[in-house]
Amino acid sequence: MNVVRIIKNISALALAEVITRALGLFFIIYLARYLGETGFGRYSFAFAFTSLFLIIVDPGVNTLVIRDLARKKTSAGKYVGNILLLRSVLSVIALALIAVVINLMGYPSETRLAVYIVGVYSIMTSFSQLTRSVFRAFEKMEYEALLNIFERLIFVSLGIAVLFLGYGLIEVVSVLLVAGAINILISFLLTARKFATPKLEIDWSFWKYLVSEGLPFGMAFIFITVYVKIDTVMLSAMKGDATVGWYNAAYQIPFAVSLISFAYMESIFPLMSNFYKSSKDSFIFVYMKSCKYLLIISLSIAIFTTIFAEDIIFLLYGAGFSQSVMSLRILIWLTVFEFLGYLFYTVLASVDRQNVNTFNTAICAAFNVLLNLLLVPSLSYIGASIAKVLTYFVYFSLNFYMVSRYLELTNPLSVKQIIKPVTASILIGITLYMLKDMNPLFLIPLAALFYYIYQIEAFSKQEIELWKNLFQRTDQQ
Repeated sequence: MNVVRIIKNISALALAEVITRALGLFFIIYLARYLGETGFGRYSFAFAFTSLFLIIVDPGVNTLVIRDLARKKTSAGKYVGNILLLRSVLSVIALALIAVVINLMGYPSETRLAVYIVGVYSIMTSFSQLTRSVFRAFEKMEYEALLNIFERLIFVSLGIAVLFLGYGLIEVVSVLLVAGAINILISFLLTARKFATPKLEIDWSFWKYLVSEGLPFGMAFIFITVYVKIDTVMLSAMKGDATVGWYNAAYQIPFAVSLISFAYMESIFPLMSNFYKSSKDSFIFVYMKSCKYLLIISLSIAIFTTIFAEDIIFLLYGAGFSQSVMSLRILIWLTVFEFLGYLFYTVLASVDRQNVNTFNTAICAAFNVLLNLLLVPSLSYIGASIAKVLTYFVYFSLNFYMVSRYLELTNPLSVKQIIKPVTASILIGITLYMLKDMNPLFLIPLAALFYYIYQIEAFSKQEIELWKNLFQRTDQQ
């Protein structure tokens, strides 16, 4: 197992994710301040609405490409060429459905136009994602990382320039088309020069194979898209653009925080997959310690954000988004369930139980739609916030049960293991609440000091040495 190569690829993707999310968050904050809650609500709705139709364009084919080309790289030209033509057909269907449905829903002309433009951009992105699958199959993730950063830089810089010149929503989303076109051009030129020239052909039997084999990979993505995005669409249809703006402004905070769990899971997934085959004890060790670390981090973030939600919203978005404060205080708690739920998801993938993940995400999608139907009419965006957190709690619970079952652990998240992190986090929360009126310049380093004092044993020298030994042993296999 080439750990150096794995770490290099994961580091490239993680770094790209950090940079693109940071740029994205910076732009979102600027955009929300500029457009206000109504304009930002329309922007958020356009992306959420079109994402529900992207499942037509890629029914799991990208993941199939990674798997198949990793085994037989000489077939890259055939795969890319056929998928380009297949995706072109599916894209026409998706765009037609987007146009029909948005018109039937009776939205104003500006919202419809924004949806059309974002829909075209999303389709363009799906084509460039095909090249990302090729990069991953050839284990050249640095190309993906650089292209993702480059596209985000183009969009953010042009987007800010457009806003600075006094333009509005339509002009901002139009910038996406420029960034998407440049991204596609560079992506396919790089693919053709470095990996394979697409062989454009219509092989009906191969198309059938792509769809039938790819769909099982795509089902989990479909269900995740539904329970992550459907609330924005339902909230828009029931309560209007301003509520969507308040809700999505708050949601950007836990979304940014989720980068921590993403980076961590990307790092340990190859390690856990290897240990599942080679060392059950090491596998359990990584799993148990990960539970503790993620619980410490997520609880601390949730408590800190709950206490200072008003300051965070006013600092980032201004007084116009004061309605987002309560939503943030609710939504930030999905971080705890997401961190641990994603860990359990990774564990199940490591032990070849991907089908279980698909089943669990399907339940979460149905549960989220039902909760939004029940809560949004009476509680508006607060109801959508509650529905989101409860959905992630179900996600956590289902994955927790399945991990307990398949790892045959009678106590996979013991009271003894979590009592100290929970107690320490509560003590930190009480301390910060008592001192919340202190100047932030003094409060933040003081909070870090309390965090270190309360949680010091969580990252002991003994544990660090054990981690080092595990990586060294893996590198030798």
